Amino acid sequence: MNASEWNDKGFEQVVFGDNKEAIKCYDKALEIDPRFIDAWINKGSALFNLGEFKEALKCFNSVINIDTKYKSAWSWIGYALNKLEKYHEAIYAYDKALEIDPEYLDVLQNKGTSLKNLGDFNEAVKYFDKALEIDPKFKLALKNKADTLIMLGEYKEAIKLYDKIIDMDPFDSNTNEKRDIAVNLLRQNENKE
Repeated sequence: MNASEWNDKGFEQVVFGDNKEAIKCYDKALEIDPRFIDAWINKGSALFNLGEFKEALKCFNSVINIDTKYKSAWSWIGYALNKLEKYHEAIYAYDKALEIDPEYLDVLQNKGTSLKNLGDFNEAVKYFDKALEIDPKFKLALKNKADTLIMLGEYKEAIKLYDKIIDMDPFDSNTNEKRDIAVNLLRQNENKE
């Protein structure tokens, strides 16, 4: 088999839920063609799925060594660094991806998440807003913005966002629970005044 066929076989293994077997296929593809970007991304993604974030980073960095403008690799680097709680480094990677594509929806949202994890709530909201300008129904950005507004004590605005999410997905029990928490926090806050 050639590198592309090994890569395809690896992808099939991921579809069937066998990331370990997929990695073996991607390794075979990379033995044939060490500059095969899709195989590096796919191997990194499979490692990421297994929670092997440091090993995944090595794959994504291999892509950057081949093509510094490969925005998906920068996105994955940021995502893996975020999982490793290296938020400043994750933000750097997200910024590199945004230099390539300023409207990279997932990266805008993920940068907001890293900023939120650093406690920079106001800046995080700005990035969730940028993502929502592009896609007003981007559920993850809506949730993260609402959660961040709670941290800022902006309970009424958070409740409005939770309501919007519930309108889109009434069976989202997590959002319903968070909305209830926001309502209780709002009541407690109003009782203090």
